[in-house]
Amino acid sequence: MNGSTMLDANVKVFGYQTGLMTASLDYNSVSNTLTINPVNEFKNGEKVSVTLTSGLKTISNESITPFVYKFRAKAIGGTGSFTKTSEISNTSGGYIRSGDLDGDGDIDLVINNSFYKNNGSAVFTLSTTLNHYGRPDLFDADNDGDLDIFLSNNGTIYFYLNDGLGNFTYISTFSGSVWAFGDLSGNGYIDIAYFVNTAEVKMLMNTNGIFNPAQSYSLLGLCVNTGDYYDNLLIEDFNNDGSMDVMSISGWISGNSITFYDACRNFNNLSNDGYGNFTVQDAYFHFSSRHNPIIFSMGDSKSFDFNGDGKVDICSPLLQLINAGSGSFSDTGNFNPFINSLDFDFNGDGFIDICAIFIGNLERYQNNGIGEFTLSVENYNYSLSFGSASGDFDGDGDIDMVMKVENDKTAILLNGDSPLPVELSSFTSSVNSNTVKLIWSTSSEQNNSGFEIQRSTVKNETQDTWKKTGF
Repeated sequence: MNGSTMLDANVKVFGYQTGLMTASLDYNSVSNTLTINPVNEFKNGEKVSVTLTSGLKTISNESITPFVYKFRAKAIGGTGSFTKTSEISNTSGGYIRSGDLDGDGDIDLVINNSFYKNNGSAVFTLSTTLNHYGRPDLFDADNDGDLDIFLSNNGTIYFYLNDGLGNFTYISTFSGSVWAFGDLSGNGYIDIAYFVNTAEVKMLMNTNGIFNPAQSYSLLGLCVNTGDYYDNLLIEDFNNDGSMDVMSISGWISGNSITFYDACRNFNNLSNDGYGNFTVQDAYFHFSSRHNPIIFSMGDSKSFDFNGDGKVDICSPLLQLINAGSGSFSDTGNFNPFINSLDFDFNGDGFIDICAIFIGNLERYQNNGIGEFTLSVENYNYSLSFGSASGDFDGDGDIDMVMKVENDKTAILLNGDSPLPVELSSFTSSVNSNTVKLIWSTSSEQNNSGFEIQRSTVKNETQDTWKKTGF
């Protein structure tokens, strides 16, 4: 590689709860390795994408095909047992998104068109309400390091720009809707994908906050002609070629109270050439019959690597689709129907789990890392709606949830703390001249390899930095 092209303009790191991240770049020409070191920490459990643009060149000065890689920051701890600690009233509608909107390090909320600030302890206060109403989505549109707000309403997008402190300015209105977003063209800016209808998907390509309509794509399969069912658009590298593909899930549902209801769904993989040009492939087809009316509300499929084989799989109502790596998927089990879902590591074991909502119940699917899920169900004794968001809202390292509940309320559900791996039964110290002796004993230890000793110097009655002195 040509080390002189390893510049900020050609390497972009996006945090989905923070925006474009400033990073230092260190290229080692001997090992041909580029080290990207973000200045600030990722949020626990945050989705992150890295784009290597075509501005990077080989040693022979040829531009590379853009390469986009997506991963998640680790969640630290959690039990997967959630407790409602508070509610936000007067939040009619059901759309919730989370991210650090004011740059203070805490994960805030946008509920419909209202911005709620987090005090760091998962207590949210209304900050501002935007003039337009719609379903919100948050991402850094202009690459200035903060999250902007997009409100989708009946085929129109209202774009609000963030000043970095959580103050928003209305910028523009343009046609479309935000169903999913990611760097589709590989130019280092976040683009938009949306349904035109259940048989057509379109892209809006971003250059410095200006969204230009791109080509639309007709979907394949047996369910598109009479389609009225939308599930989701998923943006991932489904074929591991370094570009973000788009998985479209749509179809139709029909029937009556006598014969019950049938569901027909097409899974179309819009395979990306790296520059935002797509080829439509029929990835999976699903038909099921004799459902009750709840089937009309099911949806919100999610995508991540279930089984640790390096390929992105799909969690969908009624289906657990494993990626074969060649653009095709196979069903290896099934999930219950659900109307809303969140994918995150709720117990801190390094594997992505699923929390889903179905008829007032919170269903937790715990992943064992090889694609096997264990289901547990909690009834919260109130109606759970379809809107939800996740994040480390109280800053304790594990991932919490926020969900729409009955009437116009939003519930804050905090994740239980994991027990410490060591239980101390005694801890004492003694001082002899300049020597300090520490003595401790434990009553229990789990997965503990040892103890690190740290000390600090007190200067002017202020504690200095802690330094490791032994293990």
